[in-house]
Amino acid sequence: MGIVFDVERYRALDSRALVVRSVDTPTLVLGSTQDASVVNNAALKSAPVHVIRRRAGGGAVYLSPAAQLWIDLWLPSGDPLLVADVGESAKAVGAIWRRALGEWGVANIVLQESKSAAPPGLEVVCFAGAGPGELLIDGKKIVGISQWRAREGTLFHSCAYLHWDPKPLGELLRLENQAREQLDSLGAIGLDALGFTSARIDDLTAALASLAGVAAKFE
Repeated sequence: MGIVFDVERYRALDSRALVVRSVDTPTLVLGSTQDASVVNNAALKSAPVHVIRRRAGGGAVYLSPAAQLWIDLWLPSGDPLLVADVGESAKAVGAIWRRALGEWGVANIVLQESKSAAPPGLEVVCFAGAGPGELLIDGKKIVGISQWRAREGTLFHSCAYLHWDPKPLGELLRLENQAREQLDSLGAIGLDALGFTSARIDDLTAALASLAGVAAKFE
């Protein structure tokens, strides 16, 4: 079973919640407004990949077992990190990631202040561009963030790959040849390139939960 983005379960929570999500099957996650036509259905026929849609916006993300650190952070209405400006709230969440990475010796982390456009043809790929709150190192994206807002609060999805490999995502999307070539050389980076081993990923997860002021739940 692939990951399920059941946002309704969060709406009744009046306190923060942090959930570390995992998948046991390769999963292609589409943004809330992405048309299903971006998916290469021919590739799906030869690969056991789930295709699901999250309620938050943004581009497509490819998940596979034990290959990324994907975290849901729920902030209820009235939480001090939530403000009317969606970009400012995303930056507050990105700042938690930056502090957690900094605790483990990662320097030169840039917190994106405004939206930067993806290369032409790659707008459908989450890690091809950068939005407010997302993190970059030497111009390479390391953490992606999207959010879904409701009257009761806001759910933030954030993701950092353990190893950046654009090929599986490229095969699952309908891309022009030039865009596919650009994807292969896309400026993104995995946590392994920063020296993170499996043990240090656990430490990073603990730091994120501690800085968010909430115990982590694993699913």
